[in-house]
Amino acid sequence: LESRPLPMLGWARPVPVLPILLLPPLLAGGIVLLGKKRRRIRRTAKAARAYRAYRKNAARITRKHRMKSEIYGALDRMLRVYLGDRLHLNPGALSYREAETRLPAGKATEKLKRLFETCEAYRFTTAFDEPGNAKQIVHRANRIVKAVERSLK
Repeated sequence: LESRPLPMLGWARPVPVLPILLLPPLLAGGIVLLGKKRRRIRRTAKAARAYRAYRKNAARITRKHRMKSEIYGALDRMLRVYLGDRLHLNPGALSYREAETRLPAGKATEKLKRLFETCEAYRFTTAFDEPGNAKQIVHRANRIVKAVERSLK
C-alpha cells in the first residue's frame, strides 16, 4: 500500500491555509491605512493653502460689498473657513472658543478675538447698518490674520 495524502479542501496537494485565510484581513487593513494617510496629507495641504485662499477671498470683499453688515458678514465667513482649514476644524459650526483652544496665546490672538466679536455683532444685527470702507476693514483684518498665521508657524 502507498501512503497518499488526503486532499485538503478538494486539492490533491496540501495548500498552506493560514496565508490564504490571512490575506483578506491584511488587504483590508492596508487599504484602511492608506486611506487614513491620504486624508492626513489632504488636511495638511489644505492647512498650508488656507492663508492664500483667505487673502484671495478677502480681495473680493472690497469689490463686492459696501455696507458694514455685508462686509463683516463676508469677513466672518472667511475667517471661519480660514481657521477651520488651518486648525483642522469644521468651519460651518466654528466659534472663536473652539479655535481659541488651538491658537497660541498672544497679542495676535486677542486681536483676532476682537475681530470675531465685531463680525458676530454685525452678523446678528439687523436694525443698525451703515456704509463702510471695505478696503480699510479688510486691510485691518488681513494684518490680524497675517499675525496669527506667523504665530501658528
